[in-house]
Amino acid sequence: FNYTVGNTTFNKINPSGQGKLPNAAINGCDSIVNVNLVYADYALNEVRKSTCNNDYEIVVGPLTFNKSNPSGSYTFVGGSTYGCDSIVNVSLTFLATPVYNYTYQTCDQNFTLKVGNTIFNNVNPTGQVVLPLSSVDGCDSIVNVNLKYVNFTKFDIIESTCDVAYQVIAGGKLFDKLNPRGQVTLPNGSSTGCDSIIDVDLTFYQFGIVDTIIYDCSLNQSSYQILSVTLPGSVNVDIDGIGSVTVQKFPFEQILPSGSYQVMFTSDQGCEIDLLIDVNQPTPIQATVSSLDLPAGGVQLTLSGGNFADILWTPANTLSCGTCAVTVANPVFTTKYSVTFSDEYGCIHERNITVERDEIKVEIPNIFSPNGDQKNDYFYIQLLSTLDATVKSMRIYDRWGNLMFNAQNKAPNMPSDGWDGAYNGYAVTPGVYVYSISLEVEGKTYSYSGDVTIVK
Repeated sequence: FNYTVGNTTFNKINPSGQGKLPNAAINGCDSIVNVNLVYADYALNEVRKSTCNNDYEIVVGPLTFNKSNPSGSYTFVGGSTYGCDSIVNVSLTFLATPVYNYTYQTCDQNFTLKVGNTIFNNVNPTGQVVLPLSSVDGCDSIVNVNLKYVNFTKFDIIESTCDVAYQVIAGGKLFDKLNPRGQVTLPNGSSTGCDSIIDVDLTFYQFGIVDTIIYDCSLNQSSYQILSVTLPGSVNVDIDGIGSVTVQKFPFEQILPSGSYQVMFTSDQGCEIDLLIDVNQPTPIQATVSSLDLPAGGVQLTLSGGNFADILWTPANTLSCGTCAVTVANPVFTTKYSVTFSDEYGCIHERNITVERDEIKVEIPNIFSPNGDQKNDYFYIQLLSTLDATVKSMRIYDRWGNLMFNAQNKAPNMPSDGWDGAYNGYAVTPGVYVYSISLEVEGKTYSYSGDVTIVK
């Protein structure tokens, strides 16, 4: 801007001073003009803003500044207080939200992490958390969490064996028949750095058999029988010289001639048992029954010729022992005795012998009723033949062996010399009682034993 007064020009370089205008006054005098030019600058405004709000915008004149148009200028013509232009420079900075990625791998299944108000754990291992106004610029922060839970490595050692000496060593720990199962932890033993866990389970098969040799007494032959085995499944039975067979059901029987056999058993589980068995055919026994008269009047019967079992004499009521190899017979009358017995092979045999008695007629009651009705009130021996006889002794015992009555040197056929069913003057309890009688007839002694029942 220039301003001329007379011959003087005023501008930004010469903004003030006096200018003289000759003869310019009304009275013809010169005029003096004091000039003072003030040069005002245009108005400059700077708008600089940093924001975390991506939706932030500002309007300057007709222009809108936002994230898509963050900077620029606009001139307001004559917009200043001096009428100069007003310039507005806009510079918007949109701050990025800080994003933090947190990734963590752990073997601890109970590990937890809290970010803000959110808890991350094995159930909620991943996610995003916004932390309001937490960045250095005052913006929100975003934390992306990714927890990786690594499981421990697990190994199973499961073995089945017939070898009782089999062993497994895991983590320095010995597993065997005495310690067949358990768990071992190997710290940091997996490729992920977690622990390794080894579960050991050993099964030791107990392979056993129950066998026997059966002798068929009627067919005079022997059979080898496997009654049962201790393991499930089938068993291969290989009999030396006979052949091999797979047995699925027991008992199993194989007829074998006399001899020694090597037998190999193999189970489905691979277990083996090797046995040597001896098979002998039954041989005829030399069993005999002999008799010997005893001074007391009884007859001793003896089964001899071997070691026998399951001995059974019949009739046994006149014998001292019905299951013994040696017994004493005291029959009243001539009696045929039979004895059955088994030999070492289980075969049943029978032998017979007859004990002769003289033709004396003796009657010994097996029941009486001492109730005072004059009928059958006494227990006594009756000799029905006309012979010279004496009851040398008659003893009565209860079931526990207590002596209830004892008479000696009495005449037979005398009720009053017999037992009246009392003990120490008191009637005994009805029941069964045992007698032992020694009868001398014509100088020869006969012994009788048996039981009698008291009824009321």
